[in-house]
Formats: sequence, C-alpha cells, structure tokens
Amino acid sequence: MSYHLGMRTQRSLTDAASAFSYRPTGDTPCGIGFRTFRSTLTLGAGQVRYLNQATDLLSELGTDVVVRDNGGGAVWIEPEAQIWVGIYLPSTEGFLTEDYRAELVRIGEVIAPALVSFGLSDVRVVRSPDLLGRGKELCFAGLSYGEITTSGKKILGLSLRRTKRWKIFHLMVPVYETQDKAASVLLRLGKEVPSAVTWSSLSVEIDGLKESDLSQLEEDILQRIDSRVL
Repeated sequence: MSYHLGMRTQRSLTDAASAFSYRPTGDTPCGIGFRTFRSTLTLGAGQVRYLNQATDLLSELGTDVVVRDNGGGAVWIEPEAQIWVGIYLPSTEGFLTEDYRAELVRIGEVIAPALVSFGLSDVRVVRSPDLLGRGKELCFAGLSYGEITTSGKKILGLSLRRTKRWKIFHLMVPVYETQDKAASVLLRLGKEVPSAVTWSSLSVEIDGLKESDLSQLEEDILQRIDSRVL
C-alpha cells in the first residue's frame, strides 16, 4: 500500500526488522504507514541481552524477534493489530528543538486531533510522565513524553531515534490487545512485568472496526503529519 501526500510517497514495508532499520534516501522528510505480515516480538535497544534467549523461546512458536534501534520496552506486533507510522525528519529540521522531550510532545500534539476525530474521548498528550520507568520492560506498561492516553489509558506509543542525519519517530496505536503476549514472553524469561491493567490497549473501544476505518485513521494521522511537520 502506498500513500501520496503532497509530493511525498509513503511506502509500506512487510517485516519489523526492515521497518525499524529503514532510512529514506536523500534528505526529504517523509512519513510512512507500515504493515507487517508476521507476528514479531520487538525488543527495545536496552533489551538486546534478551535476544538469544527470546529467539530460542519464540522459535518454538514460529514467531520472529528483533531488537529495534530505539529505546523503550518490548512490543508485540501482529498483522492488523496496530496502526504503525514512521516519521523521518532531517536532523537539521527547524520544526524540532534540541530537547528530545519537547520534540516528542510536539509530535504527540500533532497526532492527538486525529484520535479525537476518530471518536476517542478524553484524549491527552503526556507532558510530565509519572510512569516513565514502568515502560522499561514492556512499552505499554508505562507512559513517556508525547505519548497519548484516552480516559487515562495509553492508546499511542511513541519513540525517537536520533542519528547523524535523521530524527526518526515510530508511533503505534493498538487495534486489539497483543501486549499480553509480550508480557508472557518476558515473564518466561524471568523478567518483572507490571500488572496487565497498566498495559490495557483499550480493546473495548477500538476492537471490531473495519479495516477501512483503521486505514482512514492511519491516513488522517499521516495527513496531519504531512501538513504540520513534513
């Protein structure tokens, strides 16, 4: 699937490893709506020490495991289980500041109206996280700068990776609950994981929607990024 927003072509990739390692050619900012066709446990950069053990465990289930090159905790990805967007800005982009926290909050502020328009209530951008450390092992167990809640529960995860040339944001909106699977793997690896209540992905509110509805939300997010950021 491709998106054509203004002069920018949005391309989708088919596996988590390719998506997290993707870098645009040239210096043109872009936003990309990703798709995955394989179940994958993605570990945060600080969890690389778990890789071999997790690979052995997940090979029994026929599930991939990759380490993403940004911070945060583990996320379980499945086909059609999340809206997943990458935002790529040259490191010299004036839209952003040198304060990574302000950068994340600014991106969250651009995206939040799309979730409001989609019908989610009490949508708030996290500016002063009080559960920051709880996402160290499991992404959706904690709240960080620029992430978004609805009725007090996390609905959008956001991460930032800086390289010499790029500022790379990845955002995910769960469509239905999959993080219990990530938690299960971490528990089997002997890691401490917060209560399931903390990582609820609001399946009651957004489960059961047509694929066309979800595609519309993804496109709305990309359109807002295109008009306000790119």
